[in-house]
Amino acid sequence: MSIRRSSTTELLPVQAPRAEGATSLPHINQLRPKGANSNYVNGPYNCAPAVVAMVARSWGKQGHLNDAQLINNLGQGLVTSQGTTPEGVAQMLGRVGVPLAGEALAGKYSDAALKQHLQQGNSLIAQVGVNDPATGQDSAHYVLIQKGTADGNYVVSDPMANKPYVITPKQLREAVGRAPPDGGLLIPVGGPGNASAAATATALASTPSLPAGPRATFAPSRAVSDAFETSRPSLLAPSASEGAAGATVIPSRAGAEFLLQGLNTATLASTTGAFAASPQTTTFAPVEPLAAPVPAPFSVPDNALEGIDTSFHETPEAVQDLPLSTAEQHNLAALDISYGSQSVAAAPVSEQITSQEQNVEEISRDLLARKEQKDPEVNTLLAQLESSGFAKDQQVLDRIKSEDLKDPGIGKKTWIDSF
Repeated sequence: MSIRRSSTTELLPVQAPRAEGATSLPHINQLRPKGANSNYVNGPYNCAPAVVAMVARSWGKQGHLNDAQLINNLGQGLVTSQGTTPEGVAQMLGRVGVPLAGEALAGKYSDAALKQHLQQGNSLIAQVGVNDPATGQDSAHYVLIQKGTADGNYVVSDPMANKPYVITPKQLREAVGRAPPDGGLLIPVGGPGNASAAATATALASTPSLPAGPRATFAPSRAVSDAFETSRPSLLAPSASEGAAGATVIPSRAGAEFLLQGLNTATLASTTGAFAASPQTTTFAPVEPLAAPVPAPFSVPDNALEGIDTSFHETPEAVQDLPLSTAEQHNLAALDISYGSQSVAAAPVSEQITSQEQNVEEISRDLLARKEQKDPEVNTLLAQLESSGFAKDQQVLDRIKSEDLKDPGIGKKTWIDSF
């Protein structure tokens, strides 16, 4: 996996996490996990199950399987040729009995909220973007944020790397924002050192399985969005405003006038200034320094896939149709996204943010188009929608969430073969 070699000078020496017994997360490489043989398939696609396997090991789960077997089992029916969706990640965690630890963080997420999770003993599965510098193409990828360092940075286990390394909050935020098509997210995962997460895991393990039903019953975001999914690609089709290269050009506007026709711009102008992060003091366990990462964070050498089968092997239908376990159902029902409300001063919204002139579907399409164009003002808007109690605002927000929970992370180099 390769990321754009930017001119940033923010690279830091790698630091290894202090040994913490059962709460230390082991590192697993998705291409060459322990126990890999001819039965290990889809290595370049397995970033999500490799990350979940690290979490499972920290809980002492599935000790009868080697790493390759565990990754294969986790990925059955959930890893596709397009990668794994956040919903699939939640299911994988359920398969090993690990609960989610709160809303996924996206958009203008709060660094304080992220660090609070780490302080509580949780980890976070980050959906980030990586870039091929030769072609400029982006692809999505999953990594694991293990813990914080004494100086406020993060220890990361990237399954395309051979060992953990440290990144800054800025590097993480940029990588999350770069995830195609319109930004990634951070999924908080309960850790065995978190008493609340441990109690939830124990309760799930002792609860009889619920009656199996259609997957959409436990993943409502799919059902909400299917009606307009087929029309989404047309949002970026060439139009009268397209550029010379054929890409749609979204005209920029300044000041309080946001890039969305379906918004009540007066409301937005009056509430934009209320969204500042709340200061929060955080402390982290000291760590010991190691060597600097080579190459850059979220990247691997160009020869990483030498000798690796890059073709995708389909999972048998019988495996894909297995009924959901109680823990899988629990995680899917609990999966939700916050776009920044945790970092926002609670300011009541007195006026509907979305306009009356466009319906929910039209506004959602506009927002998705601008998200795909990486318009930063959309993230501010989503944070504002979260604090609105108006039904139409919430319906638009739900539509956007449903799409974000279906965006896959694939864990492979974009130039090896097409998606």
